[in-house]
Amino acid sequence: MINKIKMEKKANAILSKNEIIVQGSNYARLLLKKGFGEIYEEFIYLSSYETLFLLEKNKINLLNRYEKEITAEQFFKIMIRKNPDFPLNYLVFKDLRNKDYVVKAGVKYGALFRVYEKGILPGKEHARWIVIPVKADGKLVFEDILGKNRIANSTRKSMLLAFVDNDNTITYLELKWRRM
Repeated sequence: MINKIKMEKKANAILSKNEIIVQGSNYARLLLKKGFGEIYEEFIYLSSYETLFLLEKNKINLLNRYEKEITAEQFFKIMIRKNPDFPLNYLVFKDLRNKDYVVKAGVKYGALFRVYEKGILPGKEHARWIVIPVKADGKLVFEDILGKNRIANSTRKSMLLAFVDNDNTITYLELKWRRM
């Protein structure tokens, strides 16, 4: 059993209705140290974006409740059925994680994601940005952006609009609140 723990290369995660739960292991704790997941009681919960990212990097095995393996492609299709904006949002998540930022849910700040400076983990310092993915040819409502930027400012964050164009190139626009 000790050898098995030392040889462990991946964590096992279970897709259970609307949650992705990582089974306790040394590797699962390593994922937490790298900014993935949230711990609640003895379980580690991953977001759908974290799950797909880790599947694509071959860092986790994802199983359904019958212990059948779910591939990254299968999981992506499941997520698109649940959220048609998942591909756009995931592109932004993946881009930021590939640049070594820690990306977490930003719902309570009025955004899809909150992002931490490189090398900073949640709980050590506050996130620096809230991020809103936007289709480059999509519409923005000025009042919505103004309100979200106000929330960002009141929580000491800046807002990033992540514009994704038709060839999946992402351009970030940082907005800050300024007193006049």
